[in-house]
Amino acid sequence: MVCGLHCSIDEPTLKSFDENLNCYSHKFHGTGLDYEVMMSIFEQKCAHINGPFPAGDPDITVFRSGLKAKLLAARLQSGINHHGLADKGHQGKVLLLSVLSSQDTAVVIEFVLRALSRHETFNCRLKNLDCLDERFRHHDLLKHKQCFKAVAVICQLQLENRSPFFV
Repeated sequence: MVCGLHCSIDEPTLKSFDENLNCYSHKFHGTGLDYEVMMSIFEQKCAHINGPFPAGDPDITVFRSGLKAKLLAARLQSGINHHGLADKGHQGKVLLLSVLSSQDTAVVIEFVLRALSRHETFNCRLKNLDCLDERFRHHDLLKHKQCFKAVAVICQLQLENRSPFFV
C-alpha cells in the first residue's frame, strides 16, 4: 500500500530548495515536504520510504521518481507480477498500482480498505512523535530526512516488538 505523508516545514530558503518548486501542502495549508511510504500488505512492515519532495508534487510524480523502478526491477528479478495498492492520489495510467474502484467486488473493497486503514495507522504513529507532527524549523533538508527515517525505524520497531497493528 503506497501513500504520501506531508510534514510541515518553515518557508524554504534558496539554499534548501529551488525557488520554483511548489512546497504548498493542501493538507495543512502551508509549506511542507512529502514522503512516499509503502507498507507491506501481508506483513506488519514498512517496505519503502522515498523523499523528501516538495509537498506540491503530485503523488504520481513522486511514485515515478523511485518506487516505480523498484517494482519493475522486482518483477523482472522474480518473474512475479508485483503489484501495489494506492490511494486516489495515484490515479492515472499506472500499471503497477491498483486504486480502489466502484467496479471492485465487496471482498476486494474490504481488503483494500483494511490495507488503507493499516497504512493510515502507521502514518498516525509517525506523526505521534512531535518532530514530524510539528513544523520543522531547521532549514537543512538532510536533517529532516534523517529525522523522518529515524522516526520510521522507531515505529517499525514498535510494530515488531510491543505494539502490532490490529489483526
